[in-house]
Amino acid sequence: MRELSWWSKAALCGFAILGLCALFAPVLVPYSPYAQDLDSRLLLGSAEHLLGTDFLGRDIFSRLIYGARFSVGCACVVVVCVVVVGVVIGGFCAFIGGWVDTLCMRICDICMSIPTIALSLFMVGILGAGLENVMLAIVLTHWSWYARII
Repeated sequence: MRELSWWSKAALCGFAILGLCALFAPVLVPYSPYAQDLDSRLLLGSAEHLLGTDFLGRDIFSRLIYGARFSVGCACVVVVCVVVVGVVIGGFCAFIGGWVDTLCMRICDICMSIPTIALSLFMVGILGAGLENVMLAIVLTHWSWYARII
């Protein structure tokens, strides 16, 4: 097996740190991300508030860690859904074989030939705004890569 380069190891460590921070957010943050303190608004970074406070006096570091928690959670859900849909469709088509497999692979080729970001934005425009619709659009545009591999 090939050894990872130094920048791959650094990226992996960065993702691990981000994931651990997101997982242990309630333990790491010194303040509630929703608590307002109007007396300490728009403060610069200090020992008390690492990244300062916003216009409502909320601690920016706490809000950043909790935001990472939400983002990492959504990304994990999307990746699991994309892999499951791709593996199920690819496995079904490979099991049946014949013209079903050929048709499915041509659909995968068409989906893979269109830029996925543009297709995802188009689908969000059709489905409407909202986190669920964005996640659904990403799942519907990225499954073909995994189906093709299977």
